[in-house]
Amino acid sequence: MTVERRPSFSWGRSRGCFGALFFAMFLCLLSAQARAQTGGSSSEPKILIAVTDLRNDANLGQSEISYLTDLVRNQASQVLPKSAFTVMTKESMMMLVPPDKFNDLCKQNQCEVEVGRKMGAQYIITGEILTYNGSLRVSLKAHVCQSGAFLGSETAKGTLDELEEGIKGSAKVVLDRILTDANIRTGSRSEEHTSELQSHSDLV
Repeated sequence: MTVERRPSFSWGRSRGCFGALFFAMFLCLLSAQARAQTGGSSSEPKILIAVTDLRNDANLGQSEISYLTDLVRNQASQVLPKSAFTVMTKESMMMLVPPDKFNDLCKQNQCEVEVGRKMGAQYIITGEILTYNGSLRVSLKAHVCQSGAFLGSETAKGTLDELEEGIKGSAKVVLDRILTDANIRTGSRSEEHTSELQSHSDLV
């Protein structure tokens, strides 16, 4: 009598498959959300913007760093036209690039561009907060992820309370540079779409 041997179950291989499947589903969900917000158009995918947490060189509390970073992220959501851009949430960025991986890339001086690429973003805004001559300073920088091009930086300074408005102003400056660059790179888009990008740029 021949005994049929069934293949043994490997939990390690299954976990790897489940992880890969979950990651693929997450990317599909992010892409589907972007298409839905543009009216379902697949010919004009949304431009992904990543805003990373400010690097804390001023020994502030984590809640203060999170609040100041959220000011930049919220400003991006308000200034950039939603029909063309998606501002990535902190949660989605952490799923794509976990904190330990982020720290490894930063140690290799690849924070801005490489992290943005691994997140699938077209543009990334990074920054740091430090103490200089008795006052706090926040420097924001914008990069194009694909080419690594540096679009510029802007600095806000003052007390912690004064930084709230200062960061908003600095964020508008770097966002204006992203809008200008996006206008150049999206010449194949419809005239209505390009006009909307330009109108938002004029308001900054």
